[in-house]
Amino acid sequence: MKKISALFLLLFVMIAVQAQELTGFVKDSMTHKPLDCASVVLMDRSGNPLTFMNTKENGGFSLTTPKGTNAAKLQVTYLGYTPKSVPIGLFKNGETIYLTPNAISLREVEIKSKRLQQKSDTLVYSVAGFRHKQDRSIADVIAKMPGLAVSEKGTITYQGKPINNFYIEGMDLLGKKYSMASENLSAKKVKKVEVFRNHQSIKALKGIQFSNQAAINLVLEDDAKEVLNGMAEIGMGASTPKGIGEDFLRNTRIIAMLFGHNHQSLTMHKSNNAGKDIQHEIRDLTSSSQLESDNKGWVDNIGLSAPNIGLGRYNFNNTHIAATNWLFKTKRKAELRLQGTYLFDKTIGYKKDITTFTNINNLPIMTEETHANLYRREMDVELQYKENKDSLYVNNVLKTSINWNESFANTILNGTNTRQAVEPRKRHLRDEFSVIKKFRNNKSVDVNASFDYLYLPGKLLTLSDSVPQSLNVNTLSSLISTRFRHRVWGMYISYDAQMKYHRDDFELNDHDKVSYQQAELKLTPRMSMEKHGLRLSCSLPIYISSYRLAGAKEHQAFVSPYVSLGYQCSGYLSLLFNYSHQKSCYGVGNCLPLAYYRSYATRIEGNGKLCFISYDNVDGKLEFSNPNIGLFFNARGSYTLINDVPLFAYRYENNIYSIVAVPQKANNRQVLASAELSKAFGYGKLTMTIGADAMRHDYKAWISEQVADGHVDNYSAKFQVAFIPTPLFSLEGKSTFHESKYTNKTFRSLSSSPLRSFKHNLTMNFMPGNFLFAWTHELYHSNDHSVSHTYFSDLKCTYTHKRYEISFMANNIFGSKKYERNVVYSSTIQYTVNSLRPREFMLEVSFSL
Repeated sequence: MKKISALFLLLFVMIAVQAQELTGFVKDSMTHKPLDCASVVLMDRSGNPLTFMNTKENGGFSLTTPKGTNAAKLQVTYLGYTPKSVPIGLFKNGETIYLTPNAISLREVEIKSKRLQQKSDTLVYSVAGFRHKQDRSIADVIAKMPGLAVSEKGTITYQGKPINNFYIEGMDLLGKKYSMASENLSAKKVKKVEVFRNHQSIKALKGIQFSNQAAINLVLEDDAKEVLNGMAEIGMGASTPKGIGEDFLRNTRIIAMLFGHNHQSLTMHKSNNAGKDIQHEIRDLTSSSQLESDNKGWVDNIGLSAPNIGLGRYNFNNTHIAATNWLFKTKRKAELRLQGTYLFDKTIGYKKDITTFTNINNLPIMTEETHANLYRREMDVELQYKENKDSLYVNNVLKTSINWNESFANTILNGTNTRQAVEPRKRHLRDEFSVIKKFRNNKSVDVNASFDYLYLPGKLLTLSDSVPQSLNVNTLSSLISTRFRHRVWGMYISYDAQMKYHRDDFELNDHDKVSYQQAELKLTPRMSMEKHGLRLSCSLPIYISSYRLAGAKEHQAFVSPYVSLGYQCSGYLSLLFNYSHQKSCYGVGNCLPLAYYRSYATRIEGNGKLCFISYDNVDGKLEFSNPNIGLFFNARGSYTLINDVPLFAYRYENNIYSIVAVPQKANNRQVLASAELSKAFGYGKLTMTIGADAMRHDYKAWISEQVADGHVDNYSAKFQVAFIPTPLFSLEGKSTFHESKYTNKTFRSLSSSPLRSFKHNLTMNFMPGNFLFAWTHELYHSNDHSVSHTYFSDLKCTYTHKRYEISFMANNIFGSKKYERNVVYSSTIQYTVNSLRPREFMLEVSFSL
């Protein structure tokens, strides 16, 4: 604690030494009314921003000149007013800068925008400046913008962190399922992509509660507003040789979109059996939500290993999705949003797994050859009412979801024919309500409440019995909280009070019943401040909790301190440090006094005793962004210590892998480090990204009646480039490297050798006239001589004419049939063979509105 205090003191001293404070006010020149949220930017002699801020409610601002910089002028801008520049030599502290109202007719002005601009805390990317001819959706273009990235699952990140909101013309139509727009909205319809850094989505909390996350806003072309936009597409094809998956292939979609000033809508239907992943388009993607996964219950679905290649290479699917999204602004400027999604998917899986259990001393091996049929039938509905005003925030979200998922498989397990059958069903209802009232005297009050009901009926066919296991789980949760904030000595102080109740009822095979209950009271004093580029937030939650499992009671009282320190060193560079301590009840599913199966060959045996683990986490981030030269860089690191982790004994007998709770506990730790550099160049719309990650996980395991020390090391690197050297030719390439190694210090024989794998992708595009010829190459190889190299080659020819497009595709031209891979985990080494989709041909025709 003395070192931490000394560090904070040193930072404050450094800031005080460097600080040359500039204070003043911005007002209307005619009415002398303060201008709230006017942009005040401190510029150097070259016109580069040094630091910036938005004015407060009284029009006031306070800027600090970073040490060693050559400040030249203050640039003040506000929408609807003529911008004004004030030389530093003529500016006096406390001075009022008056802006003159100015009505601008945009139609009479020709605007030549740069590829990338910075306006206060907002980055503006020109879509035309980054778009290549082969790009279809706006997601294709965003993936080429420096500082931004798009994952295969559709998640958009800025400087390595997922965005927290996705807006279209400033409106949140899609909530957390923004991939429906990013992957279906034509890049031709979008003029600019805006990135709101440090985005606080609740207006009543701006300047009070700080955020280090980013949001994206799409600014549409004029011809895409207030008119019906859409697309219809149909594709048909065949595979050769026949008999692997479906012989007749299809890919269809129909989409209708309307983006108005007070209303927006997006409705679509998609159908595909050509391996394309369209399920993720209706999944939650933002960082504030837990990403949806195949396993949402206590019973695992039949597992199909996911190789490190594109899903379209091995996915034998038959998928239909339908979605409708509507948003209306009321007369009170509130938003009413309705969202509904439906999914049907049948997936046929072909795989062979050889699993070596490195947490069992004699290294038993499980061999599985599986032919599975997985069915997903899911429906989600969400209704939201939201008022988001400067002094009042009201939000109510009602969600319901239901599924009828089931899976069947024929498996040869260690040479024995085995039948698998799973029904992991779900029924879910949740309502969340919150209201925030902000008063003129810098005070605010919050009230939040939520109710959550979840029913998970699951059936599973096990190895030990021909009668399916039935495990039904009922979950009920409720929460109510309130918060009061006020300002003292330039700091915002708040006091939170929260009451929470949670209950799980388990019923195994209609007779064994167990319940788990948790009642919790949390009191949290908080403090936050922002001055001279420094942001400091800290809290001290105090928990008083009562737990009950199968009649046994447990009481806990603990504190979970949190400190966040951020510093905006300049307009380009920022630093962020966080420390947190948390304590929670460890996985109830592993503690139940029941012996139940999670999968057909995996059994959990708990001892009925609750375990409580604590986390100490320290992380930091350095972020640099200079849009004037198109350079973005971020580096982050974290250290996590996990205390009192329960240990489990592992057995493998009669083809059943058992996980049994033991009394012993241990401490684990994890170290992460990553860095990424991206640069946009003026010539040929060239963008390049290079990045690297490293992870070390030290942990303890119970092996052969003793505690064994082990660790897993993972390293990865990537290089990505997009370039148009001539108008007739472009290329996109990406290479990735991954190394993993497992070391057991106690039992050296269980350790593995380093496994290194490489993945390379190169697409060359030839673009004569209205034609586009794309030739894609993918190569996968590793240092593991037990697995073979895998190579794919695809061709695509597209002809575009105004509103329609015709494409012919030939995939996997050389007919690669299987993909082999060895993967190192903390408790297993898994050799996997996946069957691949055969050579395929498809013709597609699309029409746009």
